[in-house]
Amino acid sequence: MTPHEFLQRYDREEYNGDPRLVEGEFFPSSKLGVESGDTVGVVLLNLGGPDGEEAVEPFLYNLFMDPA
Repeated sequence: MTPHEFLQRYDREEYNGDPRLVEGEFFPSSKLGVESGDTVGVVLLNLGGPDGEEAVEPFLYNLFMDPA
């Protein structure tokens, strides 16, 4: 399912024209139903890493304690 198909299928007044959908700041809290034949993609991001031994602990803290 493409993003366009998602919006067509789940278009409700609260999503219609909401720029947060494009900016990635808002997603519906309900689960997205995946049907047979739908394509699902996964986005992986490289977060970089610490640049020295002293930076490892703060890096891991920020990585795992991020409330997002």
